[in-house]
Amino acid sequence: MTFGNTTLNSAGSWEIFVVKYTSSGNVSWAKKFGASKYDYAYDVATDNKGNIILTGAFGGTVNFGT
Repeated sequence: MTFGNTTLNSAGSWEIFVVKYTSSGNVSWAKKFGASKYDYAYDVATDNKGNIILTGAFGGTVNFGT
């Protein structure tokens, strides 16, 4: 999947993509979270500091980075 100039590739059957857009609609950044089997994002929210909170499930092993 491509978001702006960022292309993210699948690691398994299903993936979770989180993308931040500017107020003018340009992509600031895009991240992929994928396990060796399935991935589901159930809900997403932000707090008053701009942090992103994502809930979901995965099968196998997943790497969320730093």
